[in-house]
Order: sequence, then C-alpha cells, then structure tokens
Amino acid sequence: MRDLNKRIVLNTIRKEKEISRIQLCRIIGLKPPTVSNIINELLQDNLIVFCGKGPTSRNGGPSPDLYKLNSTSKHFIGIDVSVDGIQGLILNLDGEIVAKIFSEPDYTTQEEFANKLKSAIQTLMKNSKVDSSTIQGIGVGVSALIDANQGTIKGASRMRLLKGFRIADTIKSEFLIDTFVDNDINLLALGQDPSREDVNEAKNVLCLGIRSGIGLGIIIDGKLYRGSEGMSGNIECFENAESENSIVEKVKELVRRNPGSGLLNDLGVEQIQEIDIGKVYDALQKRNLQIMEIAKESCRKLGVMAGQLVQLFNPDCFMVSGRMFNDNHDLFEYLVGVSREFCNNLKYDTVEYRRLRLDDTSVAYCAAYRILHNFFAVQ
Repeated sequence: MRDLNKRIVLNTIRKEKEISRIQLCRIIGLKPPTVSNIINELLQDNLIVFCGKGPTSRNGGPSPDLYKLNSTSKHFIGIDVSVDGIQGLILNLDGEIVAKIFSEPDYTTQEEFANKLKSAIQTLMKNSKVDSSTIQGIGVGVSALIDANQGTIKGASRMRLLKGFRIADTIKSEFLIDTFVDNDINLLALGQDPSREDVNEAKNVLCLGIRSGIGLGIIIDGKLYRGSEGMSGNIECFENAESENSIVEKVKELVRRNPGSGLLNDLGVEQIQEIDIGKVYDALQKRNLQIMEIAKESCRKLGVMAGQLVQLFNPDCFMVSGRMFNDNHDLFEYLVGVSREFCNNLKYDTVEYRRLRLDDTSVAYCAAYRILHNFFAVQ
C-alpha cells in the first residue's frame, strides 16, 4: 500500500507540475503525515525537488513549499531502426528530449550493424552528458516483424540482412541496461503519451503507419494485439504499392516519362537518383499537381484498405500516421472520405479518424516513452 501511495503522489506531482503538500492531501485524499513522509522519501530518492513557495493562505498562514519532478533524476533511451538508418534520443523524467543522434544505414553485415547500433547509443549517452546510472531502460522500435518476448528481428522485407538478429541481447550485454524491442507501428499505436485522456478514452484502436513500409498497430480492449506468432499488422501486400518508397518510385517514373516538364526543378534536384521522400513531400507542400495526383491515388487505395479494416475490426478510433499527412490536411481528409464512403452502407459513423503526426523522432520517442510510462505506472 505504501508503494502504491508513493506512486500516486509522484504521478500527481507529475500532472500538476508544481504542488504543495496540502494540495496533494486534498487531491489524493491522504492524511498530511502520510503525504509528508512520502514527500521526504521522494526528496531523498532525488525524484522531486523543492521549487519555491506558494501563495499565502487566506488566513495569513505561512507560504507552503512547492515541489516538482527532478527532471534530471531519470532518463530513458529510445531507438528507431529502419531502412533509413538508426535514430536515437534520450528523454528526461519530464518527457523532454535532451539529446538526439542519427546514424546512416551503411552496414553490410549483422556484425557491422551491431557495432553501428552500439556506437550510436554510446555517442548519444556521451553527447547528452547523462549519468548512465540514471538510465532506466532502452526501447527499440524496428520496421520489421519482431519477436517481442525474445527481442529478436524475425523478418524484414527491406532489411533482410537483419533477420534473426538478437537486438535486445546485443544492447543488454553491452550496456547492462534493460532493453525491449517492438515493431515501430505498434509503438505509434500505443501513443507518444499513454497518460493523455484522448488516448485512453479509445479502447479499440487501429493505427495505419506509412513509412518506408506500411504496418498496422492493433489495440483491442486497451491492449496491444500481436497475434499467435506476433505477426499481426503485417500488410506487405500494400507495402510495395503505397509505401513511401513506392511513392518515390512512382515520382521517378513520372519524371522519366516527362523529361522536359520541370519536375526536377520543382523537386529541387538535378538528377532522378537524387529524388527521395523528403523532396517529394516538399513538392507536395508546393502543390505540384502531378505529384499531388500520385499522392492522392495512394491515399485512395489506403482509404479503401482503411474502410476494409474498419469493417473487420469495428474500432473506436482509426489513426493514420505518415509524413505526407503532417502538413497536408487535404490528403488526410481525402483518405478519410474514401474510407467512410467504403463503409457507407454500414453503421460505422462513430469511428473517429485521427491524424498522428510522424517525424524523424516519433518512433524513437514512443519507444522511450513506453519505459517512462511504466516507471510512473500505478500497479
């Protein structure tokens, strides 16, 4: 019971940002001596710090001491492994990014990848100047089929070299820090901040993630669904047709068919091989009509798939995460419109569609945040 109360007090301080002992008593319903003892323990554990005085009471009593989280007391590492490279970051106890790193995918063997991964984490820790003893865990998101229990990559259509790689064991043996591994879209489905009310209110959630590949995160009754072999959400049939990589290839083909159209100039490149997804998204922001049509056709097909998934799972919430939707609300609304039209004859009006912003650090952030969330979890 005492550990439970301690966790509740810590969570309340986290939520309120700055709070006094008397305010804690009122919010939680614990007696003042109990709260005072817990505050003293949290101060001793270095998890909270005194941060000033509150306003005086109406009866002219002394100003109460205020406390807040000690953001530097604990840290959490998140890693994103994809065909684009290795992205890493460190969060503090407030969920703020204190350091980031990116490493190019220039490895040709599993041993080279292991060295690259360990070097990235070492550099991240060194650059952040974080005391390694404050690191509570390392979370890794991978664009691949994952055995989450073993921390092993079971298969990756675009990173075949890494099949069978024991990523969790590799990190644990090097840094002696607890490590978990999961699929990248599963982590996005779980949400960047599981304490948010808008995440918790939806118990049945689908998250369609469009990156270099395509994946589906499935949450049923508030719990991540993996399937009997941990392979749920694997939709490679769409990966070759509507992923970021496929969109890039379609744009390259468009340029080949129209050599004098000025498309290269709109994309900000001189040669076709320089075209990447970043250039394509920049052109979308400039409203290039030809490239917009390619993106729109991909969204149409994704919208049909979304409609099929809504009929199959009947979720409370359908989230779409992809960089093409970050600053292009029209494409997102088009996808949603196609999905709703596909379900038009059925009663799926209550499904809420959400756009989940995706950037270079999203997966790594979600991986680190899972550990932070568990640190605060009230058991």
